[in-house]
Amino acid sequence: MNESNNLILGVRWTARIMTIIIIAFVVVTFMDEGFTIFNLSPHQSLMVMAFFLAWLGLVLAWLWEGLGAIMTLVSLILYVMIALFNGERFIEVWVCVLPAILFLFCWFQTKNNKRRR
Repeated sequence: MNESNNLILGVRWTARIMTIIIIAFVVVTFMDEGFTIFNLSPHQSLMVMAFFLAWLGLVLAWLWEGLGAIMTLVSLILYVMIALFNGERFIEVWVCVLPAILFLFCWFQTKNNKRRR
């Protein structure tokens, strides 16, 4: 059990560190570009809201791994669907998928470990 707990702890902190890096990058990028939501088209506004929800999901995953990971993944799927429908690029959002999957892995493993006890 101890090796399993160490693995979960390592994966959890990897996801958390990735989340910090992503948040810092997004904040710096938006501040550098002078981002304003008022100059966006309706579909771009939806994409920003979906990305913000994904970003919020990563933050929530620090406390509630399952909820935050699922919120992030659903928001990113919504983002990609809006982008595809409107011919926008969406390559940058995939960086958020990995920490969400890692948080989801930790949630499943923690849940399974509690059942075994």
